[in-house]
Amino acid sequence: MHQLKLPQSITFNFYALIPYENNSQLLFLCLAIFFSSTVQAQIKITPEMAKDLGAIVIILAEKTDGVKLGYSPNSIEYVDKLILTFRKKGMKPEQVKKTLIVLACYVGEVAVRNLDAKWEMPNEDQRKFGFKNTGITTKNGLFSDPIQKACKLLINGEEDSLVTLYQVMEVKNIPFEQLQNN
Repeated sequence: MHQLKLPQSITFNFYALIPYENNSQLLFLCLAIFFSSTVQAQIKITPEMAKDLGAIVIILAEKTDGVKLGYSPNSIEYVDKLILTFRKKGMKPEQVKKTLIVLACYVGEVAVRNLDAKWEMPNEDQRKFGFKNTGITTKNGLFSDPIQKACKLLINGEEDSLVTLYQVMEVKNIPFEQLQNN
């Protein structure tokens, strides 16, 4: 059984949520439980929380759509499609902000697991460039903010794809010497 450690040491078991009538109820239950203690407008996700938030997507994708994501780079397409579905329905970031955060944390965790990246808070220089959320730093020092990018995907559409964000992180993660030899 998968357990998730939540802020303020709240822990719950996902299998306790099995009795639900439809997929949207399951999503609502998971997000409502997670964020029930968070009432402020600005949600601060710590690097420690981001990994566990990403795990929610793995469980929900399998329970709601029968999709096994497994943290592969190709699985980011599922997240893009889901956010673009919200966009087609006319949803705004403030309406689904918490869901976007969870989805973005999954994308970040894909980078952590596949690119040897790590979750970090933006440093002072990165904050000067507008980065405000916990993000991903690749081994070559590239900082990316999947939460901000997920919001942009909802607002702007495919031009702000999370798949593209991952691909940029992947290319920027290759040492310069290797790029010259290809």
